[in-house]
Amino acid sequence: MNSRIDTGLANPTWDKIDSWMCVLPPSRPSSHQLSLIRSWLEKHDRDAPIGVLGSTPEFVDLLIDLGFQNIIVFEKYLAAYDRMRAFRVHPPFERVVWGDWMHTLPQHLRCFTAILSDLTSGNVPYTHRAQFWDAVRNALSAGGVFIDRVLTGRPSPFCFEAHIESFSDMPINLIAANRFNCEIFFSSDLALPEGIIDTTSFYERIQRHCTSPRLAKLLQLVEKVTPRGCVWWYGKPWNELAPSYFTNYDLLETAAEPRSSWYLDAAYMYLLKCHA
Repeated sequence: MNSRIDTGLANPTWDKIDSWMCVLPPSRPSSHQLSLIRSWLEKHDRDAPIGVLGSTPEFVDLLIDLGFQNIIVFEKYLAAYDRMRAFRVHPPFERVVWGDWMHTLPQHLRCFTAILSDLTSGNVPYTHRAQFWDAVRNALSAGGVFIDRVLTGRPSPFCFEAHIESFSDMPINLIAANRFNCEIFFSSDLALPEGIIDTTSFYERIQRHCTSPRLAKLLQLVEKVTPRGCVWWYGKPWNELAPSYFTNYDLLETAAEPRSSWYLDAAYMYLLKCHA
């Protein structure tokens, strides 16, 4: 199914994330999210093409479980695909389209009955965001659906200097490290005003506030979840980005994060139907 080619693409962010087993929901799909997708895809033709942005193992396994026969994964990086395959239940069944989404999606005009995405927008610089969303929309057949989760940001971001103290008594484990990652890196005012998450810069700023041995030790584990040298484009007000995102769609359903999620009020799933 997969042509093993060298795409010539490297990515300083995803090349560094080599401990994916340390990453927990909501930074990856949860049971709640997969249950929603299962219900949204229940009536779709199992022979119709389904697209997946990135090598999200939970999505590909779910589609195989549901009996879809034409699964196409859009992946930029061989290393990321190989790393995610280790978390798959099923052997490779999908076809992989290698290359930059900006170039590969336009080659599949009006092709897909559904496209699945989880937190992919933050991998795309703001200067290319509208072009990316247009490419996704144009790859859907008339009436096709885009099932996407977006990190919209908290209405009032945490003040990281104050919020970091809430971790001072937590045990050193993956739950605490993932919560720190979600709330300090992706839900605080660290990314303001530029709206860019630069983990190297963030660690330098955070370390000045992790003076206790416990916080310093926790920060070492956080680096397994989110290493230095990573960059994502999150933090701009969602109301500035949303008009371009929702253009030419009917919003069929919006799903908030479950109350237990560290992205509560900061991320939403959307079921969008492409205009005919």
